[in-house]
Amino acid sequence: MSSNWRSVIGPKGLTRAQVEFWDNFFSGMAGSAAWKQILEQNQWEGEYRSSADALKFFEDEYKHLKALPAETGDAKAVR
Repeated sequence: MSSNWRSVIGPKGLTRAQVEFWDNFFSGMAGSAAWKQILEQNQWEGEYRSSADALKFFEDEYKHLKALPAETGDAKAVR
């Protein structure tokens, strides 16, 4: 099984209030009936993450992907 994720990334230096605004906006969108209908129509699974959860996900994903070539023996380890 393969997964694919998409993200919205803002510019460096956003204030806490700005981050909260966008977290609330996208959380509302991800919970809307229209979005749920799009997920169903396309046979997608939704997995909304707040900005803090997304940052942790990206950090973990980076560590995993960085180590993958060495684990599979396909390439030298990325430094």
